[in-house]
Amino acid sequence: PVDSAVVVSAASIATGVSLSDFSVSYDLVDWGATPQFAGALTRIGNLGLGTTSGYAAGFDFTVNRLFISRITGEQVSQVVSFSPVVPLDIAKDYRLTFTGIGNSFTGELSEIGGPVLTVIAGSDGAYSTGGIGLLVAAQTPTAGVGADATFDNFSAGAAIPEPQTWALLG
Repeated sequence: PVDSAVVVSAASIATGVSLSDFSVSYDLVDWGATPQFAGALTRIGNLGLGTTSGYAAGFDFTVNRLFISRITGEQVSQVVSFSPVVPLDIAKDYRLTFTGIGNSFTGELSEIGGPVLTVIAGSDGAYSTGGIGLLVAAQTPTAGVGADATFDNFSAGAAIPEPQTWALLG
């Protein structure tokens, strides 16, 4: 999300799933100390080395911020980000939610059983449908430097627009 020179350490894409409007949530329960980010992949297409496209949303531990980014040919460009006041506490678990309806995206970070810490919103119309999954990536393209994150309670499905959104679409 910060730099296009990113080395993906691990990603998992759900097979046979293609969504336009989506809602993804997952718990982030552990992570490593290397410069890295962890999050969800959505509207993923052209999956392959140097060709992957879609969106990523999650937490960037290097600069302690929630982000939404566009991926084009595995090059990353920022859609929106926000820096929380306090870095994530390794002793706590967090829930991240990423929703996309049309060109509008929303990301939310909260403590499990606690308050919402950050909400971000942005828009981008580059990709309208595609696969969904999770990723963890190192931001230091150095041999031997990896990324480490543990996810739990992953949930993904089609988002249902709020009634006021239906009125705008009509």
